[in-house]
Amino acid sequence: MFALGSLAGCSDTLRDRSLKAPSVNGWPSVHYDGHNTNHNPHADPPTDEPKVAWRIEGHSWNSAPAKTTYRLSNATPVIAGGRVYVGGQGVTCYDTRTGEQLWKRENGNRFVVGLAVLHGQVHAVERASGRSTSGDPKGFLSVIDAATGEHTRTVRCGARTFAPTTDGDLIVVPTRRGQIGFDSAGNRQWRVADGTPRIPPGPAAISDDSVYLSASGEFGRYSRRSDPITGTTVDSRWSVDSGLRRRWHPPTVTDECVLAPLVQLAQDLPEAGGVQEGLHAYGRDGRRRWHLPVPTAWMSGDESREQFICRVSSPAVADGVGYVTSTRLSLEGGTVTSTDTTLQAFDTTSGDERWRATFPGEGSDAVSPVVADGRVYAVVPDSGTRGGETSRLVAYGRHGDRSWSVDVPGTGFHLAVSGETLYVALRGGRIVAYRSR
Repeated sequence: MFALGSLAGCSDTLRDRSLKAPSVNGWPSVHYDGHNTNHNPHADPPTDEPKVAWRIEGHSWNSAPAKTTYRLSNATPVIAGGRVYVGGQGVTCYDTRTGEQLWKRENGNRFVVGLAVLHGQVHAVERASGRSTSGDPKGFLSVIDAATGEHTRTVRCGARTFAPTTDGDLIVVPTRRGQIGFDSAGNRQWRVADGTPRIPPGPAAISDDSVYLSASGEFGRYSRRSDPITGTTVDSRWSVDSGLRRRWHPPTVTDECVLAPLVQLAQDLPEAGGVQEGLHAYGRDGRRRWHLPVPTAWMSGDESREQFICRVSSPAVADGVGYVTSTRLSLEGGTVTSTDTTLQAFDTTSGDERWRATFPGEGSDAVSPVVADGRVYAVVPDSGTRGGETSRLVAYGRHGDRSWSVDVPGTGFHLAVSGETLYVALRGGRIVAYRSR
């Protein structure tokens, strides 16, 4: 179990009104803000079918160990001050208008698993290619000047690290053995310790004096309150244990609740009872408010027969409406035979589905949609290809009306939107920037 801190003055409202909004021209962490909303209220992306403004064809990380190359090739960009920052075996900075490389900083045997931008500093969360004496990859936080690429400092995080998030004041770094909160200079402010080595798959969500964390089999609410001597939280609030066969993906905070996506890990029949796959909404008190099922069906637990396994994304939320994608893989004899992806819109208060759109074709893990200017944008499979060679970038209105759709040259991995530009990160380290024609 995670160690949690004490918390006073609980209320039904989750969203912290004092949360600092990201800059107008930016996308500072993987899911935009400290609440992981995937919603940029300042952006003005294309309303009609866009064109490619520029693209980055990918990076070369031949010096990385073979087993890390796959992770390295999945670049997740962050944006601030007219610049795009991309991680790999180091950090590369590009101009948002032209795609021109402005600077590049390599970091030897460490590779970047996630980035966040805060107060003019790029915070690169890294892992070393070697292993520590405890058997965990060494984790680091490197602080880099966003304008020049000059290295400011590196802080050792110890255990295996994952993608960070920022609430405008703090950088929260997930590790295999807990979460660490840093200020913009890289000074540790607090640590949420984990008594067992469960793996957090992605960024925390931050709201008021709480941090909402997910890991393999466990999701819960933890206090941001620090012990004045040790800096470690000590008391438990609440957590939900779903079993190790299921994984909670990064949560999203709304005004009414915190949304926690849950996926099945193993190619088995679901366990009887307990928490089921899909999107779950919890109140501040830890009580489940509602459950949004995702399209899935289990035909057999026998590997010689057909079965389905489903993945669900972290949601995007805006103006009382949420959006989530789920990808269903059909397996026969342990081999993927087909997939389809569904984009669902739902009411964040009740969990009632408002509309859905389904896209056949071979895809991969579900990519979180993004919201801007009253539209939701998603990357879905291209039904005309096999093996995920291409994808589709689609735009829908609030009521499910389709605005446009364009071909994407690869398998989608991540979306970001800032200013007039939609950024699509593809597997293989490629990034494509789309703008109005």
